[in-house]
Amino acid sequence: MLRHRWSARTFQFGTWLCLALGAAACTAATPPPPSVAPTDPHARVPASRYRPVTAGTQTFQPVDPLPWQDLNRKVAPPPPNTKGQQQ
Repeated sequence: MLRHRWSARTFQFGTWLCLALGAAACTAATPPPPSVAPTDPHARVPASRYRPVTAGTQTFQPVDPLPWQDLNRKVAPPPPNTKGQQQ
């Protein structure tokens, strides 16, 4: 598979590099310090208000299908104007 000495070393170096970067990506970073301590009893907190989960939803009811010929007539382009073209 690898015929040259330099390509074998490059492959080996690439393998070790990928393993090292993969291991470094799995380490946990320390979180930044919070601006307000969570145990501060005097910390100001905005009031939370109740909002139902279904506040902006619409109800859809099943309807009977319309005849397809009527639907086609509604979306069809208008016929060409032939009055001004006849000479």
